[in-house]
Amino acid sequence: LKQTCSDHVQATIGSLVGQQPDPLLFLQLMADVWDSHCEQMLTIKLIFGYLDRTYVISNNHLRSIWDTGLDLFGMYMSHYAEVQ
Repeated sequence: LKQTCSDHVQATIGSLVGQQPDPLLFLQLMADVWDSHCEQMLTIKLIFGYLDRTYVISNNHLRSIWDTGLDLFGMYMSHYAEVQ
């Protein structure tokens, strides 16, 4: 699940590279990408909610689905200098 989410987030963030040289339009595009990411992660969290509540909580070294999604988004944002 983490690898699938990672691939998707990487492709989504990568699609921002070279988009809209106008800062205001780029920020709107970025806001749309963020909103979409949050909606998708919420859907995944709802689908895998039981595992998130039982398995992840009992294993301290694992992060919740929501936290993993935030980490992935931030990680790929930092990989692309053009998006930063």
